[in-house]
Amino acid sequence: MNVLLINISLDAQRGGGTAERTRHLANTLADKGCRCEVIAMSGDSWQSEFNNRGVKTYITGKVGQHFPIPLVNFMRLWKAVKSADIIHIMGYWNLLSIITGFLAWIARTPYVLCPAGEFASIGKPGPVKKLFHLLLGKSLIKRASGFIAITQLERVLIAEVTGFLPDGIPV
Repeated sequence: MNVLLINISLDAQRGGGTAERTRHLANTLADKGCRCEVIAMSGDSWQSEFNNRGVKTYITGKVGQHFPIPLVNFMRLWKAVKSADIIHIMGYWNLLSIITGFLAWIARTPYVLCPAGEFASIGKPGPVKKLFHLLLGKSLIKRASGFIAITQLERVLIAEVTGFLPDGIPV
């Protein structure tokens, strides 16, 4: 199986829990014989570890800090999306997730979305996030094949936002 993992960062210090979860998921999948690729906007904290397991990485680079814009090589991302059997998108409020979800939709490659706590601000977003959600985020949610929660509480929130039944959302 070919799995593509998307995350905003692979930086051990600044990437937080999502970077660490992506690291563990990539390593576990590789250990189980899956071909795995990880794409992020920043960080290469685990490059040698990934290399030893055959996990490919692509760090796009980015412009900006608060709402980073990925410097994506669209052909490189397209090839990764097309060759994947499934895509795991970690995070919601970023353009790399949106771009990947859009390309997955065009390629008809299924993806699951793990918002990693980022759905909590959908109910009361600021003006920029409200615009993001209405123009871009809703389509990412609508086209997802499934969702993954990090906690039981998030499972309930994902169900409220997406309309999926909680029993169909693994933790």
